[in-house]
Amino acid sequence: MAIPDQELAAALRTLLGMNAGFYVGFAGMLEIGQLENENYWVESKDHNGKLLWDKDDISLEEAIGHFLRNRQERELGYDIENDLIYN
Repeated sequence: MAIPDQELAAALRTLLGMNAGFYVGFAGMLEIGQLENENYWVESKDHNGKLLWDKDDISLEEAIGHFLRNRQERELGYDIENDLIYN
């Protein structure tokens, strides 16, 4: 893994914890963001944008956990990250 989960989790915690309505998306296939009630949501989509999985109205830590788990299970980003870092 090019970007360790603990570093990604810390970055997500910092950005999303600002309570400014940010959301983070990766290649249109995995997204995490904040709701108006200051809870969070996570969505996983296929490469055509079809929703595969979602969870909302959850705490930041739970949302980050789901984001990282989905990213690992689907191996999203690892090949892109390795190409950027090692080439």
